[in-house]
Amino acid sequence: MGKLFSKSRAAGDSSGSSSSGGGRGGAKKQPNKPIRQAQVHKEGITTLASSSSAEGRVFSGSQDNSLAVLTALSLAVEARWQGHTRAVTAVAPLDADHALSASRDRSVRLWSVSQPAAPTQQYDAHDVAIMGLAASTDRQLFCSGSRDGVICAWDAERTTPLRTVKVNRNVVTHMAWIAGTKQCVQASEDKTLRVWDTDSLKAVQAYPMQQYILNHCDVSSDGNYLLTCSNGFSGQGCQATLWDRRTTRKVQDFVGHDQSTTSCTFITGLDGGPHHWFATCSRDGTVKLWRSDKTAAVASISCEMGTTLEALCPLAGGDLAVGLSSGRVDVCHVTVDKEGLDWA
Repeated sequence: MGKLFSKSRAAGDSSGSSSSGGGRGGAKKQPNKPIRQAQVHKEGITTLASSSSAEGRVFSGSQDNSLAVLTALSLAVEARWQGHTRAVTAVAPLDADHALSASRDRSVRLWSVSQPAAPTQQYDAHDVAIMGLAASTDRQLFCSGSRDGVICAWDAERTTPLRTVKVNRNVVTHMAWIAGTKQCVQASEDKTLRVWDTDSLKAVQAYPMQQYILNHCDVSSDGNYLLTCSNGFSGQGCQATLWDRRTTRKVQDFVGHDQSTTSCTFITGLDGGPHHWFATCSRDGTVKLWRSDKTAAVASISCEMGTTLEALCPLAGGDLAVGLSSGRVDVCHVTVDKEGLDWA
């Protein structure tokens, strides 16, 4: 049986019990509660990312201009990084000890857990707010993108960009690196998903334009599929879309949120099957769990009343970190077994 744990009761369930997404009907469910939660920032969380190393750290950025480094197992704050003068918009871990951050102050900064007092490097090339940031798996290259359509490719050891390109109306909203390549994927307010080759800084793929602004994007672990989520309101838009990178074709839209879908992430290792699992969060206050062969969400949880959900990142062991507009981080847990999927 699969379970998704969070702070409050399931969407559409006022009794406090959970509904089944394919598990045993009528079975008694555990009460909804987070397996971990922590008040991390004074203002809303804007971005979350996790390191893939054994140390298991979570990096958060906030409207309060700061970043925090958390231990994934306890959500204890190990370090706080302060130096940006405006909201942090993106964070890209290089390893368990180092991460890059982007901000509305137009800078990218490199940080170290062992030297938390100040950034170890600063990269300046953008004239407006930077919204996208993605780092290569070998930690040598990264890309940044800003609201004026400028994309920069960087060597992490140099403070000037290797290459720069500008695309009119390409208002960057998010970027993600395609593991094992020199390419990154980028979402935009012009409703188009692009894949950039960092050697040439040319868009080698552009996907069909969508009806709504793309807020976020992610890449499957095998690199074959891309995921986007979109703006919207009153149930219009507010969707996730799965794309086949090999054909640039849309696989499926996944509709179920009532307000803008702010973040999306693939989740690996849930059931060992051929289908892709992913999660989305929304300004409607819900986290939804999806499987690529089902058009409806297989699980949905409502979080704290009066808050919106702005960021997601996967953790080890099926855990999922959620960033709230209140500055809190909640951790949910997802499991799947032969009895199907259910949640509490």
